[in-house]
Amino acid sequence: MSGSVRRRAWLHAQGVMEGDRVLVAAPQGARFVVAVLATHLVGAAFVPFDLAWPSGRRQAVADLADARAVLVDARLDDETGFSAPVAEIATVWAETASSSVDVVPGDDAYVLFTSGTTGTPKGVAVGQGALAHFTREIVGAYRIDRDDVVLAFARPTFDVAVFDLFATLAAARSYGNSSVSQRMDPASS
Repeated sequence: MSGSVRRRAWLHAQGVMEGDRVLVAAPQGARFVVAVLATHLVGAAFVPFDLAWPSGRRQAVADLADARAVLVDARLDDETGFSAPVAEIATVWAETASSSVDVVPGDDAYVLFTSGTTGTPKGVAVGQGALAHFTREIVGAYRIDRDDVVLAFARPTFDVAVFDLFATLAAARSYGNSSVSQRMDPASS
């Protein structure tokens, strides 16, 4: 978790505080997990962001999210147009911040944006308490424990990714990841 703590320090340096939002532009995998944990360590809500979205959707979500910072998996081109500070998840190596936050059940844990098929995408905020309750229920319903490996199959911008990530962090031993081609043709792996 030290990577999450270092990224938390960078977020603090950018002025990210409890109640703020942080865009996380990364596919499933370790860097996404680290970015989400860093965001939670400062008490902010993460907003999954897909760089493969059409430019109009990227701009609309970036504007509506009102993020204080952006964590990305890889270097960006200039056309993304974020107004908040941007850092690559793998290269943010700041001093460890020593502060901690108390999680408040009503504070936002994450924000997912709707497809926008009826117009502008809308942000749906989910609170810390709702996330904790959902995670407990999923872990119990599926009897997930330390002997399990949970396969992360959903894109981080899809709500099922919350199940993948938080149920795994709460109870399972491993967070499995697969490529798009492996998910499309499991027999080829």
